[in-house]
Amino acid sequence: MGWLRVSLDLWLCPSDGLISRQGYYKGMASLAHPIDATVTMVRPSPYLSDSAFLKLYERWPDYRLEYDAPEQEVVMAPPTEPETGERNSEITAQLHGWNRSHRWGRVLDSSSGTRLPNRSIRAVDASWIARDRFDRAMAQRGDDTYPVLCPDFVIELRSPSDRLPPLKRKMQESIDNGALLACLVDPIDQTVTIYRPGTTPESLAAPSSVAGEGPVEGFLLDLTAIWPASRSATSAPSADPPPAPSPAPPIASSAPARPQAPMGQSVRSAGLFH
Repeated sequence: MGWLRVSLDLWLCPSDGLISRQGYYKGMASLAHPIDATVTMVRPSPYLSDSAFLKLYERWPDYRLEYDAPEQEVVMAPPTEPETGERNSEITAQLHGWNRSHRWGRVLDSSSGTRLPNRSIRAVDASWIARDRFDRAMAQRGDDTYPVLCPDFVIELRSPSDRLPPLKRKMQESIDNGALLACLVDPIDQTVTIYRPGTTPESLAAPSSVAGEGPVEGFLLDLTAIWPASRSATSAPSADPPPAPSPAPPIASSAPARPQAPMGQSVRSAGLFH
């Protein structure tokens, strides 16, 4: 998804009050509509508190927000396009399915945020957290919305409007704050970059799958449904569909024929879908 970065002038405020500051914006072309340049938030400390962050969300409810603490910036993104959403659902479903077999941890999707030890508030596309770490962080968060917790394993999926440098920084930030494994999946270049603590990132060219290790040993991420060529091949209709079976001959019966319902009568059901 295309991200907008809002630079905030963060000052120490002695009381928990509303303060309005002017921010500046980069990447306006990625937005569906313009955003007001005034940022209103609560600042009881030099970093953005949970309550202040939620006030920003109240102002821009249609955007996904993250807080980049080292840069003192709020990062905003509009809803992603459908194909990226489908790919992300596939990745999350695979991770959730693997975790369901042993239930050693918790799986979070792209709508879930946590506060990293460096005070950033981040939401990755899919993540796995050991159950004991998750339960301990939730018990210790008190009245805060976001627990101080970095997932053990994170996956980020690049969308057509994403630039690679910010995504790479985000993956490295996860490793620097405690993640044991991070994967950046790029359907555009068809690469997977694997991040591990203490080593340089490893790049794989169009792998059909990536095996988990460390905290998620035994997990296998199947990428055949993620790469565009594989998706079009599996979804393309067959050139010569098999012929339809011939209808079975009617069975003779001595019972009188049942009257037919008038044509056009039917019973319909419907269902529904941030």
